[in-house]
Amino acid sequence: MTGANAEQIAASPEAVAARLAASRYLADDSLA
Repeated sequence: MTGANAEQIAASPEAVAARLAASRYLADDSLA
């Protein structure tokens, strides 16, 4: 995988949504 592809994948809506869900999950887990 090239750096350009990695950047495109990191900026994709799916990756952004997954990152947001993961951060929410970690935040909820830390509050529990």
